Amino acid sequence: MVIKIGSKRFEVIFQKQACKDHGTESSGRMSDWHQRIWIDTDQRSFNSIESDLWHETIEAIDKVFDLRLSHQTITTLGSGIHQAAQQKTFWKEFYEKYSDNR
Repeated sequence: MVIKIGSKRFEVIFQKQACKDHGTESSGRMSDWHQRIWIDTDQRSFNSIESDLWHETIEAIDKVFDLRLSHQTITTLGSGIHQAAQQKTFWKEFYEKYSDNR
């Protein structure tokens, strides 16, 4: 899977032990150099995987646009966006009312 951020395309890799293979104990990792995001799926809930994906996406946005955000800010933004994205009823209603596919 690929996600486009700015002018870059990041390959998103979901796999067991995804980050441990790259020398980290984290459940998510982003490399601007390799343009990849790794998310560990080993014995994790969908909610945790989705949360890490938002966090790593914010990390990529930070690097691509040279925002120089603190890790605390990245974590807070990732958590807030993840929480907002989980409100599926809201987003469904929004797209039904305002998308070009009406």
